[in-house]
Amino acid sequence: MRVLHIITRNVGGGAERNLGHHISWQCSRGHEVHVAVGSETNGATLGAGTLHLVASLRRTVSPARDAVATAHLTWLMRRLKFDVVHTHESKAGAVGRVAARISGAVVAHTVHMPSFGDGYSRCASIAFQAVERGLGRFTDVLIFVGEEARRLYAAAAVVPRGPTLTIPSPIPIESFAKARSATGAERAAARARFGLDQTRPVLAMIGALEPRKRHRLALAALTPRLAAREMQLVVAGDGPLRDELQQLVRRCGVSESVRFLGWTDHVPELLRCADCVVHTAQVEGVPQVLIQALAAGVPVVAAAATGVREVDAPSIVLVDHDARDLASTVESVLREPPPAVGLELLARWEPKAVECGLTRLDEALAALVAARSSPRRNLALRDASCG
Repeated sequence: MRVLHIITRNVGGGAERNLGHHISWQCSRGHEVHVAVGSETNGATLGAGTLHLVASLRRTVSPARDAVATAHLTWLMRRLKFDVVHTHESKAGAVGRVAARISGAVVAHTVHMPSFGDGYSRCASIAFQAVERGLGRFTDVLIFVGEEARRLYAAAAVVPRGPTLTIPSPIPIESFAKARSATGAERAAARARFGLDQTRPVLAMIGALEPRKRHRLALAALTPRLAAREMQLVVAGDGPLRDELQQLVRRCGVSESVRFLGWTDHVPELLRCADCVVHTAQVEGVPQVLIQALAAGVPVVAAAATGVREVDAPSIVLVDHDARDLASTVESVLREPPPAVGLELLARWEPKAVECGLTRLDEALAALVAARSSPRRNLALRDASCG
C-alpha cells in the first residue's frame, strides 16, 4: 500500500517516537510510506519514509494558514494517490482528514492525546468534542495509544465508520527494568555522572519544556523543599520554556537544587538514580515516561489527567489536577516508597506486543483498501484491541 502519515511537528516527543516505530514497521512490510510534517522540527528522525514539508501546518489555530495547509495536503494526495491517509495529533488530524475526505483514500487517525476532557476549559472541550464527532463520520479507523482515551471518546460519541484499535507506544520494558537490580555503587555512579548530590533524594521530571507539562506548577510547589535542600530535582528535556524555567529557578534561589539536563537519551540511567518521578502535565495520552518509570521500579507522583491511570498500581500516586498536594505527597512517597509494579502489567508496551496491534491495523486497512476498489464486497469489521 502507498501510505501518507500526517503529523503537525517533529520535536522528538512521544507521538513522533510512536510514529517512527510505526513507519519503520510498515517499511519492513513492503509498504511505500510518506510523511507530511509541519515546519516545527528539531531534526529527529521519523523513520525511512519519504518526507514532505508542509510549512503552513502549525499547532495553533489560524483559519488562513490552516486553509493553505489543507490545500497543500489536498494537492499532495491528488498527485501521489495514496491508498491510506493516516493522521496524528489534533491539528494534523483535523486538517489532514478534511483534505483526505475527497481523495478517495482510506482514512485512519491516531489519538496520541485527547483533544477534549481533562485539562481543557468547558467551552473548549465542548467545541473540540463537536469537531471530533464530525471528523469521525469520515474516519475509517480510529486508533488510541491507551484505553482511557478510547473510553473517553466512546463516551463522547466520537466513533469512526470502521474499527477502533488500541495500540500502545512501544517501550523496551526490559531495558528499563535493569534499573531495579542496580547496586548502591551503580546508583552512586549514575548520580555522579549527572552531577547530583549523593545525599539528597532525587526527583525527576522528564519531558518537553512546554506549557502543557506545567513545570512551573511543579517548581512552585516544590521550591520550599528545594530551598531547604531536602531534595533535588532533575529536569530532563528541552523546549521553548527552557530559558524561562532556568530564570525562575534562579529567582527562587534554588539553582543548587535543580539541574537542567536538556534533551537526553540516557533516561534509563537517569531512572537508575531517581527516587521519584514527578509528572504534572495538563493533558496526556499515555505518558511514556510513566511507563518507563514503572518499569524501572521508580514511584510516580502525577497530577490526575487522562492516561495516567492506564496502569492501576500503587506505584502511581495521584494528586488532584491542580497538584495542590504535590509536595506533601512527594515527601510521603520518599518516606515510604510504594511497592514496584509487576512487570507483567507492562507487557502490552513491549515492542513485540505493539507489533501485534500494528498487524491488526495493517490487516484492517488492507481490507478497507480492497473494499474501496471492489465496492460490492461486503466486509464485517469489528472493534479490536491489542494488549
